[in-house]
Amino acid sequence: MNKSTMQNLRRNARSMAFGSPYAEGLLCFLCFAVVIYALFRLHQPIQEIIAGHDSAYHYLRIDATAENLRNGTLFSGVDYLFLNGAGYASSAAYPDFFLLIPACLRLLGVGIGTTMSVYLLLCDCATYLTMFLCGRACTKSAVGGTIAAVAYTLCQYRMDNIFIRLALGEVQALIFWPLILCGLYDLIFEDFRKPYVLGIGFVGMLLSHVISTVFAFALSVLLAVLFFYRLLRQPKKLLKLLLTAVAVLAVTAFYWIPLLELKGSCDLGLDHPAFYASNYPLEFYNVFRDLYTGADGPSLGIVLFLLCLLRVFLTKRSPAYQAFPMQCASDRSASVRTAADVFALLGVFFAVFTTKLVPWKKLAKYLDFMQFPWRLFGPVSALLVLAGAIYLFYLLSFTKAKKLGLVAAVAAFFLCFLIHMDRLTITRLGVYQDDYFTSQADPTFSIGMSEYLPMAARNDGDAMRARTDVLTLDDTITCSFERNANELHFTTPEGDAKTAEVPYIWYKGYEAVDETGAELPVTMSDHGFVSVELPGGVHEITVTHHATPVRVACNVGSLLAAVALLGLAVLHRFRKPPKPCVLVQDRSSTEAAESVQQPEKQEEQADAPQEAQASSENQSKEEPTC
Repeated sequence: MNKSTMQNLRRNARSMAFGSPYAEGLLCFLCFAVVIYALFRLHQPIQEIIAGHDSAYHYLRIDATAENLRNGTLFSGVDYLFLNGAGYASSAAYPDFFLLIPACLRLLGVGIGTTMSVYLLLCDCATYLTMFLCGRACTKSAVGGTIAAVAYTLCQYRMDNIFIRLALGEVQALIFWPLILCGLYDLIFEDFRKPYVLGIGFVGMLLSHVISTVFAFALSVLLAVLFFYRLLRQPKKLLKLLLTAVAVLAVTAFYWIPLLELKGSCDLGLDHPAFYASNYPLEFYNVFRDLYTGADGPSLGIVLFLLCLLRVFLTKRSPAYQAFPMQCASDRSASVRTAADVFALLGVFFAVFTTKLVPWKKLAKYLDFMQFPWRLFGPVSALLVLAGAIYLFYLLSFTKAKKLGLVAAVAAFFLCFLIHMDRLTITRLGVYQDDYFTSQADPTFSIGMSEYLPMAARNDGDAMRARTDVLTLDDTITCSFERNANELHFTTPEGDAKTAEVPYIWYKGYEAVDETGAELPVTMSDHGFVSVELPGGVHEITVTHHATPVRVACNVGSLLAAVALLGLAVLHRFRKPPKPCVLVQDRSSTEAAESVQQPEKQEEQADAPQEAQASSENQSKEEPTC
């Protein structure tokens, strides 16, 4: 075998190994595996508790959801593991739908710390997957999706949310930002053939973090205003968008309608926040810091902005400008480059919006609800990552080195990730026993700033804490009781006591009956607890909490809506394509046509041998003889 043959074989082997689509898929999968493994190593030891700012509350939420599953009080809206059994409307105000996953792990006997670590790893995988799908939808390539997924999963703000703040709601919300951006991209720049992507994004966002849902709605409105005339010329898109919005509201009605009912039932701490966003705007340079500080909060770092600076290499004078071949079928003037430019500009705008360059005091009336301006870093991270990934992908496509560029980009992201995590101090609290929250009272008072307490109970925290395990008659006489989750029994002594303050925080849905089944009036006491009017004399009183009729109706309605949408999706997936229409002529007309065509065919068949013989003779005359 000569030297040239060996070189050809090596060249063919190299092209088969690195030029096939299987190699591209394998490389993308390896990037996913490396990212998840790196995050898994960060969670070691997985059985220990992460000492984040909100750790105690979120660990308690998981165990409270598990107790609700065990006691059958999941849909009541009150968690009875909180406040030493007095109950707290955490699940009614802070959605716990996705906490059913770690709650089931707790019921299976998995430890407290291990449950949280496993759930965070699942969130890592889901975040990677959603951004990969979004990036692939925009670039029409798995390489573009991988670039976006790696950069987003390892971005600085997300790492700070996990290992410093342990803001579980925002960690969950970061899963759905890519789906919302993908849905908005499909709505504005393509044909909106997949409205369910936008719908799933908003459903997941609303069931994860309410403040992030407000951000997502504001971003959608802003994009709709910017491209108003384009959307106005396409009424089918508007109709799909309207139906998607109705579906989202119907599926999530079991959460947002009871939340409105809760807010309207009494004066809650939600209406009196402890933090106002107008008091915490950032210095401009703090947006680009690489280290989390307690005084200034989290930051974005410089990597995402550098990624978007690749846009300067895609100007009209640049030869790489031709690397944007994909035009929208609905509007030829729009392109992926336009979408990336819009996302990048919006990301930079919202990043600057968190600083003191914006008059926050004048906008306090409208923006104080977000508590901290840097909460905007969630959508900013998604916008900048998606725009930068699009720029980088098309630059790599122009250089015809997508795989090598992908490896280099992932290595660069990993380097920045490792530098940030090396400077970050992750504190752990050791291993908690399985009965950590059920065997002692103190940890059950980890409720943050008590936003979901009635103000009557929130005003005096020490008095509230003392009344969670005491039943008093006329605010002076103590009485023994038996309490089991949402049901409490006590017997009134002889005398003419008029009221009994029961050790339950008051929320709508409490009922009291005596031994005969007669209902007793229930109100809120001056201390924010359940107060029962007594009939006088010795009676056996039972106090229970049930889901309100509004909550029951919303639960049923959301379930029916989800089943109906699922059924429509299955029918759409497995329906048979329509058969092509075939024009059927009359038999008489077809016979007449055949009778007319038959003599013509016979004449053609008769002339064919003569023409063939003539052509063969001419050919023989023209051919030279040897």
